[in-house]
Amino acid sequence: MNLTLDLPPDLWEHLRELADAEGTDAATAAVDALRAHLDLRRAQVRRCAEEIAAEDAELLARLGE
Repeated sequence: MNLTLDLPPDLWEHLRELADAEGTDAATAAVDALRAHLDLRRAQVRRCAEEIAAEDAELLARLGE
């Protein structure tokens, strides 16, 4: 699947520098960075959901009755 992004010049430069440092191209570096970010966000959301479930366990149990 393809996605076109309009990157600000500073972000494009940062991406190119990262790709050069990793010995890859900008597209691969972008996919890797996006994957890492999404994994981090997924973990954060999961942690928040677990905290809410723990804090509101009694209420959630009562609603399930």
